[in-house]
Amino acid sequence: QILEQALALIPVNQASDWSRIQIGLAHTLRGAGHLEIALANYEQVAQLPLGQRLRMDVTLQQIALHHSLENSRAATQLIDDALAQLKDISPSRWSIYAQINLAEQMLAYRESTSEPISLRLLAQAVQQARQLEDNRAEAYAMGQLGHRYELAGQLTEALLLTDQALSQAN
Repeated sequence: QILEQALALIPVNQASDWSRIQIGLAHTLRGAGHLEIALANYEQVAQLPLGQRLRMDVTLQQIALHHSLENSRAATQLIDDALAQLKDISPSRWSIYAQINLAEQMLAYRESTSEPISLRLLAQAVQQARQLEDNRAEAYAMGQLGHRYELAGQLTEALLLTDQALSQAN
């Protein structure tokens, strides 16, 4: 209710402030289990001019909610949008985590045809983390990649990557 009141006080021409409050409201609604209303709020924000990071964050939230609501067609379209968005984002810890998040969502909810794409995203996240010399992001990406190999039954590769992730994290 407080966030809704704050939205009413912000002039429409201050889209940045409005969008951040709207996202906060959507997070709160999602946490309270009001998934459809939260999704509607994210969709409103997605219509605004947003920076790359905020747009990707909103897209990832929408994908997760569509999956929760079992709307796979909408989730698939948003996954394609997110893949296109990732091409324009410079490597950073944030972009690495966004790639990992997207790969996890693709593997959890999409057909088996998405597996090669999600594995490529995870491998790319490892490579970018190495380029940035970001040990934490590299360990996280390697751990997630190892987990994917484990689920695919490739236990040797899974164990190797998981051991590397643990070593990198220490």
